[in-house]
Amino acid sequence: MSLDPGHRNDPLEVDVEVGRVRLAGRPAVVLDASTLGVLTKELVEQAGLEEARALLTRVGYAQGWRLAAPEAEGPFAPGLLGLFRMEPGVPAFLEGTQAGARFLSLDSFEAEQHLAHLGPSRIPACWVICGLASGYLSRRQGRAVEVREERCAAQGAGRCRFQGRIREDWGPAAELAPGPGALVAQSPPMRRLLDLALRIAAVESTVLITGESGTGKERIARLVHGASRRAAGPFIAVNCGAITETLLESELFGHARGAFTGAVSDRAGLFESAGGGTILLDEVGEISPAMQVKLLRVLQEREVRRVGENRSRPIDVRVIAATNSDLAADIREGRFRKDLYYR
Repeated sequence: MSLDPGHRNDPLEVDVEVGRVRLAGRPAVVLDASTLGVLTKELVEQAGLEEARALLTRVGYAQGWRLAAPEAEGPFAPGLLGLFRMEPGVPAFLEGTQAGARFLSLDSFEAEQHLAHLGPSRIPACWVICGLASGYLSRRQGRAVEVREERCAAQGAGRCRFQGRIREDWGPAAELAPGPGALVAQSPPMRRLLDLALRIAAVESTVLITGESGTGKERIARLVHGASRRAAGPFIAVNCGAITETLLESELFGHARGAFTGAVSDRAGLFESAGGGTILLDEVGEISPAMQVKLLRVLQEREVRRVGENRSRPIDVRVIAATNSDLAADIREGRFRKDLYYR
């Protein structure tokens, strides 16, 4: 039976007696929204952000193309697939809409699931919806139409907003991390680097960034922070090579009142101040052997002890380290601890 017996051309049919679902005349299956979130998470972690986006967009395009087939009579409601909900009073999904028009959704379950499984996104995350709309419009209008998401709830926007245009009217494809201060990559190696950074951002592991001075190590660190679940927390960068050992210990771990001359009050260190966020230890290869031991303990135990105190304090911070040194050579020559390197 149809969900709405009054509509003979209703594209969604459910036969509850035999457990059969048909969409636009074809066999269909029903999956809960969380399944899409799990699939997206696995694709991003296994294949990378760009590959996941491309694959899910193609899946959506194929679905939209089939739904626009001449035999799929009747209007296609936007909530039919459960992907998103349009504002009340908006006509049937893109029916009669000319390419170039924008449309808003009240909520996107694709964005919702991205937030639930991957956290805040640095790029619009409604990839299936964009593909579906592109495929549907392209077949209905008889020319290649591309729908892009201008803003997304997964990025913190109140609503997801989409725009469709003739494909040739669009400029260059959107970059991996649009927005103020975004990193734009053209070469395949740099694109692979940005893709790796965004994949790493989704997990909580400690990160080591290597490269010559001036190559943008801090920019990559900020990208990892901004694309992670800690994006709303602080990002604190400290140049370990520019601070003396005694001062560095106080800066990183904090100190108690009277711990040394000039310590007139208790002071939290940068590890504590970066709580809920990320700390970047720039030029980590320059720290002394004694500080290496203390840093190793912080990474292992996830706690710090302020200078002049006997008790340890737990910390909740992601550590990113950066260096222009060849740490492998430093390890062989005894200048850098092997256990800290692998930690």
